[in-house]
Amino acid sequence: MKIEIIPEAQDDILNGMFWYESQKADLGIAFFSEIEHNLSVISQNPLLGREFRSKFRRFVMKKFPFCIYYLAESEKIVFLGFRSEER
Repeated sequence: MKIEIIPEAQDDILNGMFWYESQKADLGIAFFSEIEHNLSVISQNPLLGREFRSKFRRFVMKKFPFCIYYLAESEKIVFLGFRSEER
């Protein structure tokens, strides 16, 4: 399935990486790797995330306190945001 990450969501990823890297060396890289893993999991099963505000989906990451917000369309998944549940 095709994947699209909107520019604002790309900014969310970079901001998360920079923040985690500022907390501990290599933690930003671990965060990015976890994002990649979760995008792969969601692309294989787009309905995995819980419905959120009717047409959107919300997937809670396990290793970092972040949620992934996306829209599952028939031929692609549009990632809309990556939001911290703590910071």
